Amino acid sequence: MITQRLLKNKKNSFMKYVSGIVLITFVLAVFPAFSAAGGGDGNSQGSRFSYADIAMGTIVRLTLIHDDEREADNAAKLAFSTIRDWQQDVDHRFREGSVGRVNEAAGNMPVVVSDRAARLLERALDFCLKSAGVFDISIGAISTRPEYFRTEPAPEQRKLVDFTKIELNSETNSVFLPEKGMALDLGGLAKGSIIDAVVSTLKKQGIQSGIVEGGGDFYCFGPRTWRCGLQHPRKDELLGVIEVQNRAICGSGDYRQFVITEEGGKKKRKHHILDPATGDSARKSISVTTVAATAELADALATTLLIMGPEEGRIFLDENYPDASALWVLPDLTVQKTANFPPIRRPVR
Repeated sequence: MITQRLLKNKKNSFMKYVSGIVLITFVLAVFPAFSAAGGGDGNSQGSRFSYADIAMGTIVRLTLIHDDEREADNAAKLAFSTIRDWQQDVDHRFREGSVGRVNEAAGNMPVVVSDRAARLLERALDFCLKSAGVFDISIGAISTRPEYFRTEPAPEQRKLVDFTKIELNSETNSVFLPEKGMALDLGGLAKGSIIDAVVSTLKKQGIQSGIVEGGGDFYCFGPRTWRCGLQHPRKDELLGVIEVQNRAICGSGDYRQFVITEEGGKKKRKHHILDPATGDSARKSISVTTVAATAELADALATTLLIMGPEEGRIFLDENYPDASALWVLPDLTVQKTANFPPIRRPVR
């Protein structure tokens, strides 16, 4: 049985659930140590409380392990407030936020951004450099257009995709896009960044174990081991189940936002993850699952490794992030993974 009620305050509303099993958008997280009736087993490990709200264009779910329901409720409210604050600052859709203002001023003037946006841009540009532009936050010149993946970008738009043109002054937090039409899109890692910020908020409120999940990107934090099912990109079933502890898992694939077009008499799937080199949808993989120490890194890696494919992706991980791991599903539905990817068990039935 699932008990459900709506919690509200003046600024926010979110759903609170108490159940034995939580179904996550991208993974199936199973909690065998807890009973369904009371949301917890009553032992010193604490009870489990689950919450959900709409944010970042998806459903965000929190699963918190704690021994006090009121404290868990307050922590959840602060967590969702953290999400809203970050999203309004770093999502390009919010014109008054840091990224929105930078894009509006492209080709005109520098913009002073918030400290968190500047630090995020520093990390993002470092990742762009390490990936040799396979990950490129200036892809916004194409991706900020409505339904951008349905149509081919114009040649002049593709020329604007070049992260090396972005001017960031780390001392003054000023950002300048020197050409009109340039735009930042931090969608390749910002959701992970926000998840990390939420975990930090929860820990400061005394929540030491749980899951933060948003649209398939999530962080299992604390000492508990979580069993997670990996979604098949073409079938309504699981590829398998892995176990993680205090790690982030992120998924990227061509099955989330896509359209089927016909080119030369052949059907073609066009999706939202673009290869900066071509301006077209990435083709070497159809899905990638990454496991890393932070959600920001796992998120950025998921985007990058989907574009790279397994051959180039393995080299990239070995040279830059040897502690992270990845699993690819290729267009022919074969599966490849790094040697350090968690062992895959049989799917949950």
